[in-house]
Amino acid sequence: MCPSIVNPLEQDALVNLEGVSARRVELLRSILRARPGLDQPGLEALLDRFARDRFCLGVDFAKAARRITGKDRGDQITVLSRSYYAMYQGARAVVFAAQRSDVEEHREVREDLPDDLRDRQKWANSLDRWRKRRNQYDYRAYPKEAHLLAQESIQAAEEAGDFLEACREYLIKRGVEELPDV
Repeated sequence: MCPSIVNPLEQDALVNLEGVSARRVELLRSILRARPGLDQPGLEALLDRFARDRFCLGVDFAKAARRITGKDRGDQITVLSRSYYAMYQGARAVVFAAQRSDVEEHREVREDLPDDLRDRQKWANSLDRWRKRRNQYDYRAYPKEAHLLAQESIQAAEEAGDFLEACREYLIKRGVEELPDV
C-alpha cells in the first residue's frame, strides 16, 4: 500500500519531484522519448507513486485525527487541523495526478482541483472553509465562533474522510494503484 521505506535512489527521485512543475515533467518525458533505452514507463510509475504517496500522507493525517478522542480545546483544534491537512494532501495528490505538477500553495491547490473530480465545487468550498477555520484556531487566542469548535472538529474529520474517498476514486480512475482505504 504505502511503504515507508524505499531504496535511496528511488527516495532521491521522489524528493526531487517535490514542487515539480508540469513543464519540467514534460521536459523529462521529451528527454526520455528522444533517447531510446531510457525508461519512459519508469518515469510514469514514479509519477504515479508520488501521487499515491501524497494521498497516503492525507490518509495518515485523517487516521491521526480520528484517533484523537480528547474533549479539550487543544485536542479539538488538532483534529480540525489534521483533518484539513488530510484534505489538503488528498487535493495535492489529485492535482498532481491530473496536471503532473506539485502545487503547494493552498489557494492554488483548491483552484486547480480537476473538473472531473466528483463534487469538485463542493470540495473546493470545503477546503477553503476548513483552511480558514484552521487558521482561526491555530493563530488566534479568540477565534470567531469558537463555541462551535467541538462540532466543527467532528464535522471536519467526517468531511476529510468523504473527500479522501472522492480523491481515491479519482486517483484510481487516473491509473494510480495500490491506494490505501480511507
